Amino acid sequence: MFMQDVLVKLPQLTATESFWILLTGWITWTLTEWLYNLYLHPLKGFPGPKLAAMSKWWRVYLDHVTRERLSEKLFVLHEIYGDVVRIGPNELHFSHPSAYHQIYNSNNRWTKDPSLYHAFAEKFRSSSFSICEYTQAKKRKDLMTSFFSRRAIVNLQSLVQEKVDQLCDVLTRRHEAELESNIGLGIKAFALDTICSFCFAFDAQSIQAPGFASPVLHALHTALPMLG
Repeated sequence: MFMQDVLVKLPQLTATESFWILLTGWITWTLTEWLYNLYLHPLKGFPGPKLAAMSKWWRVYLDHVTRERLSEKLFVLHEIYGDVVRIGPNELHFSHPSAYHQIYNSNNRWTKDPSLYHAFAEKFRSSSFSICEYTQAKKRKDLMTSFFSRRAIVNLQSLVQEKVDQLCDVLTRRHEAELESNIGLGIKAFALDTICSFCFAFDAQSIQAPGFASPVLHALHTALPMLG
């Protein structure tokens, strides 16, 4: 009966009344979520900025208000709070190298953060990189393990040597012609050609591109600026 009364009364609300009801509900929900993250969340005991513990909007505040880079801010936070800092409602950042082996080992069966991995492959969430659930990732890993065995790596040496020789030849020719070479781009071109040849049976020919200015490398840098 109560639900029927609500259904009958809702259409009678004006647009202004509906707006204020929705706004009040959103504010209440947001404040409740912030208070939960700050005082009741399982990570509440870890030190860090209060704004970071409350909401991910802290990142937006860093980027657009204080104009600080998170990668640089982390050094400051670790000096203040120690080896472990809470940098988000569900995120901890570790500064001590020993944490690496505790986190990245075969005994852990954690679910990866979808907000990070799906950002790289929004339309291809079934790719090996973007699978977040452990059970699904293990099935894919079992299929791919043989490709990364010691025998497979040894068999790959000839391909790696071939690409190294190509890179050395290009660097030698440019040196003889008294031309400068961007070693950083050269290494990236070498890596790209090796990976494409092994994984896709396709030579991107980035090493042979003038000045290593491969269109494929340019596309990768444009799509993922973090590659440098």
